Amino acid sequence: MPKGQPLPPPSHRQLRHWEAVCVYLDSQPFRAVKHPLPSEPPMSVKLFKHMGCFGLVRHSNWDCTYRLHRRWRAMLKRLWDGVADEAQPEDDTPRDETPFIVDANADTIYVSLLAPDVEDDDELDKLRLLPEHLNDLCQHLKEKAQEEDKAVPSLWSLFGCELMMYKAGVGTKGNGKGISWSYLFRNDYVMLLLRKAPLGRLLGSVRLSAKLLWQFGPQVALDGVRQMVREMWSDAQAFYALTFRLSQLHLAVDVANFAPSPADLDRVLTHSKVKAVHVPSVDDEGADFPSVGSLEDYLDDVPDDWDGLPLDFYLDHDEIADLDDADEDDEEEEDLGDEQHADDEGATVYLYGKRASGFTFSPGSPLSAAWYNKELEERTSGKVWMREIHQAGGWQPHMSLFRVELRFMRPIMREMQNTLGKEAGAWLDDPWQAIQHYHDFWAYGVGLPPEHDLAPDVTHRGWMRLTLPQVNDKTRGRWPTDPVWHIIQRADFGAYTPPQALSRSKLIVHDAVAIDAEIYGLLRLRSVLHGRHEETTLTLSQELRAFANDMEDWDEVKNRDYTEEVREKARSLGRGVPLMPSQVFPPKKPYQRRRKLGDA
Repeated sequence: MPKGQPLPPPSHRQLRHWEAVCVYLDSQPFRAVKHPLPSEPPMSVKLFKHMGCFGLVRHSNWDCTYRLHRRWRAMLKRLWDGVADEAQPEDDTPRDETPFIVDANADTIYVSLLAPDVEDDDELDKLRLLPEHLNDLCQHLKEKAQEEDKAVPSLWSLFGCELMMYKAGVGTKGNGKGISWSYLFRNDYVMLLLRKAPLGRLLGSVRLSAKLLWQFGPQVALDGVRQMVREMWSDAQAFYALTFRLSQLHLAVDVANFAPSPADLDRVLTHSKVKAVHVPSVDDEGADFPSVGSLEDYLDDVPDDWDGLPLDFYLDHDEIADLDDADEDDEEEEDLGDEQHADDEGATVYLYGKRASGFTFSPGSPLSAAWYNKELEERTSGKVWMREIHQAGGWQPHMSLFRVELRFMRPIMREMQNTLGKEAGAWLDDPWQAIQHYHDFWAYGVGLPPEHDLAPDVTHRGWMRLTLPQVNDKTRGRWPTDPVWHIIQRADFGAYTPPQALSRSKLIVHDAVAIDAEIYGLLRLRSVLHGRHEETTLTLSQELRAFANDMEDWDEVKNRDYTEEVREKARSLGRGVPLMPSQVFPPKKPYQRRRKLGDA
């Protein structure tokens, strides 16, 4: 659910409405509803957002449903006990101007495919190369694409979308630096670059697109890519010798009712990164903003163009130094280091008509950012599939919608890992672990909200933040953070489960006859274990009564209600259950008209 500014506690009148909604949700499969929402009791996205601020309801990005908390009764009771009864109802006037988080997710992920380290072993050295059968097939597809002068379909697909082989690989830059790729595959979801032989350890690179990550989620997307690569390799030993390593991550948060103007740049404080990567501190906040680049170039940045990318996009500094050609040209090795992408700290304003369409900060640096009009960008680029995601998060067409996007490249991840330590920062390498640490990435970029920043005078407040200028204080580092930025700091990227290999699971069918037969067999075993096999008059009814008595005693010890246990099991199987009164609040007092003096 969107995390916004703290709201006042709900009134008793609102809580009674919430109770009716909770009772309805409690009767639904998985305690969940989705669009179109039922009309009785009245429900809306705004209502669920309000309830979500108190933990009663959450929005699931997986299936776009609103789900009720299992302990909703206790939560409602605490809210009821903590609210003073009021005679006048609260003002329910919509506050459409209050900024709130519409959605948050990884927008793009780059993953490097690394071959094993060099060893004096012929068998291991073979695993460093692209498998021979795959290389032959790729070469055949590439020649076919060149002959037909267009992309041709391959044998592989991702989530039903066919992977296309392009007629040319990706060459190096004009200055001879960067990486050349032998084969290029792509579709709407992914772009895959492969080399015949590794450069250092680099054998391939995968780009997971925004459409893939927003529609399927990072966990499913990564698992799908891993399964696709495994099918392409079709050699278990060679596949498991590969290392999947995170090389770049773009995190995006869409904020409704937030439309910064060029004048707001004076309130933006950032940590200067001039030809260096370092962990920021409070002392080095603030910088002037020269104008560079264009918003379209930034949003459509590498590797969609045909120029090769510098090595530090994929490899760590020590891995670059180990390359064979690094010793031959010290000057070139220096160009491939951390300073390759570093620009002076900068911000650029882009205008669409008389409105600001976007801002970029430090484009090309290991850590960069962009704020841009997401609704405008979707209209001009044709990304209409994002509209449903925005609307599910509470956005409406009349609201402004700006995206705050941070881009973390390999050098900044390496610096974060050096700060945390190799073991503690292992999640910065593993893409599957990294998706569980989006909040750590986000806090590094935008800072911590006040409730989590326990030492604001000691720890840094993030790489950038929006402030409130103080007339009597010219030191911008002491300016307080704008409450709107606190909302952005609280962006919720959700939680993801550990990775699992994609496999075809068996369809589970519950057969009542088979279950009865299994229970009968268990009862026979129970009779033997309790020594009742020595009785000559034992019946099934006697064993059932003994079992029921033991289970009722056990339910009492565990404080379990068998009716509620059965209802919960039905929900988990996707079946609805009858409505039951919550009995959380005291009965509503009947309305009594005040009697006037003189009335009989």
